[in-house]
Amino acid sequence: MKIKFSLLDISIVNQQMNIEEHEEFIINKTYNIYLSNLEVPNIIFAATLDDYVNATLLITQMNKHEQLTKVQANSYKAKLTIGQICAALFNGDWYRARILEVGENRVRVQYIDWGNTGWCDSILEIRPLPNEYYKDPVLCVKCILDGVSSNEKLSDEQTNAILGILVLDLKLEMTVLRIENNIPYVRLNLGERNLNNEIRTILLSSNTKKQNQIMDFNSNKPDINLSEIHYVQLTTVDIEPECFHVLLMRDCLPIIMNVLKDWHANKQPLTTEPKPNMLVCAQYDADDLWYRGWIQNVTEDGYRVYFVDFGNEEIVSIDRLSECPDNLKNIPWQSIQIKLANIKLTDDERYILLRDFETDRLEMKIIQKHQDIYYVDLITNEKSLVEHILELRKKQQLQINEVPKIPMEPVQQIFTNVSTSIPVTTMENVSRTSNEYSQPIPLPVQPIVDIPGQPAILNNSKMLPSSTITNSTTTVDAAKMPLSTTLNTMTKQEPITQQKNDISINDNLITLINEQRRQNRLLEQIIAAINTTNALLTQLVQR
Repeated sequence: MKIKFSLLDISIVNQQMNIEEHEEFIINKTYNIYLSNLEVPNIIFAATLDDYVNATLLITQMNKHEQLTKVQANSYKAKLTIGQICAALFNGDWYRARILEVGENRVRVQYIDWGNTGWCDSILEIRPLPNEYYKDPVLCVKCILDGVSSNEKLSDEQTNAILGILVLDLKLEMTVLRIENNIPYVRLNLGERNLNNEIRTILLSSNTKKQNQIMDFNSNKPDINLSEIHYVQLTTVDIEPECFHVLLMRDCLPIIMNVLKDWHANKQPLTTEPKPNMLVCAQYDADDLWYRGWIQNVTEDGYRVYFVDFGNEEIVSIDRLSECPDNLKNIPWQSIQIKLANIKLTDDERYILLRDFETDRLEMKIIQKHQDIYYVDLITNEKSLVEHILELRKKQQLQINEVPKIPMEPVQQIFTNVSTSIPVTTMENVSRTSNEYSQPIPLPVQPIVDIPGQPAILNNSKMLPSSTITNSTTTVDAAKMPLSTTLNTMTKQEPITQQKNDISINDNLITLINEQRRQNRLLEQIIAAINTTNALLTQLVQR
């Protein structure tokens, strides 16, 4: 027959010697602690940093004590009583323990400095505790996680998820919220993570049926307090102009990541054929990792999946889809669409921001919300991303201003030069002009413009980009073709011969006029080629 003992109902008193309980924790005080043991989902045994060090040293000392290393007599069994302090063996080491239950050949004990319990052989694994080990008080305290229910029946998946959060031998911050029946109700934090909230989220999935859910997209969007500061991470440049998607860095994010980090090995196959509006897990092509995905539609190449926690989408084949874990189905989407307030971004600027700040933890202040888009200010290291873009624009403008400007000769001035350069023609040089230009002059083809290394200097001392106008037979340098020079070369002053008859004079004049018109057309084409070159160079300088 077994006699059972409960720590919650009875105060344990040893007739001979006892060990003091741990000093009480103070309400609203935060302690740095280690978890020495836990009972899923809501009971923990907490040890302060000093307690943890002392408990570890105590193990070393007890395992060297002569009284514990020698074999005890069988008569020790008759002395064992409930509540008695003793030394008990666990995994080959001796610990301070209290007897909770006495069986026929064994006893159940609680290892008082660590919180765990177990059965020991009453003869081989139990010893009297040496007197010097009674002086230290109990080195851990039983606590209850505030707001975490113990009534839910947990699945293996939920238990493993909670054990992934409540990690032993990891330093945590514990705040004592209240004390009831001498038991502290506490909140655990790891940095900015609220571990109580993470465990509550896991427990919310206990009533979820294990099936693919058809889910309404809008009803699973996250609730966001517009007056609070939120912490986010840039994830995606959105297809809508000026917009991004950001990942909300909330308490439930570690839950999602912890469950899915080993999902390739633990994934569950789909139980039904994928269909639109179904929440699944999808393997992302860029890194082959698994993420929560919402099926938008079915295509010839696969399923168009929207990754609800990151805001991007892609076509995924059916072999890269799996069932979504139950404890992740009720967690809202963790991605929202944002736009930087008070600035208009180009596509290049959006990609620059994503490149420079993709891994940063950003503060997000919400200015306003319009439909599903949040207009925000994003801040990192006390500097706004808007300031970053404005500085970038200023640097780009300075670089443009530093490029030397190439002076362009006005077209109107060229026409002025042409109009004022028509030579005076006498009767004697008409025949000479006619003979000199009796051969055809090839017209220029469309100019071939290369990016100039240096500007060319015209004969009128003005700067123009060097541009060569080419033809299969003749090359004409536009910079050397002012009409006044050409006609002055053509005409030379000689004595006027009065003996020419009127008919010859008229014919020669007509020839000269026609030639002048042809020269004008040629010059216009040269000017057009120069203007084209100047326009291209202007565009190049602006870029």
